[in-house]
Amino acid sequence: MPSSSPRFEAKFGHSPNPLQLSRLQKRATLATRPAKSHEGETLPQRLERWEGQLRAEIDGGLGKIAADVLAWLARSRRPSRSTSPRFSRRRSPTFRHQVVMAGE
Repeated sequence: MPSSSPRFEAKFGHSPNPLQLSRLQKRATLATRPAKSHEGETLPQRLERWEGQLRAEIDGGLGKIAADVLAWLARSRRPSRSTSPRFSRRRSPTFRHQVVMAGE
């Protein structure tokens, strides 16, 4: 394995341990990274960009998310005739069951 830091070895007489190597790499990264520009986007521009990203992720808003959840519930919980209020003549469907049935 090639030496990670010849100057370190020349000064200290041994290779850097993992912690020392990590710190040296961090310092090298920070020393060679270009300085930050303060001419970037304004706060309103950044907020608008973030909002656009979030809207793209949601794609359709909460309505689509609700529809997806209801469709998943409908697929994963097929009620049996003996336990479902949907099939019971004694009880009317609960609100939750009405919402699930509406999503089918």
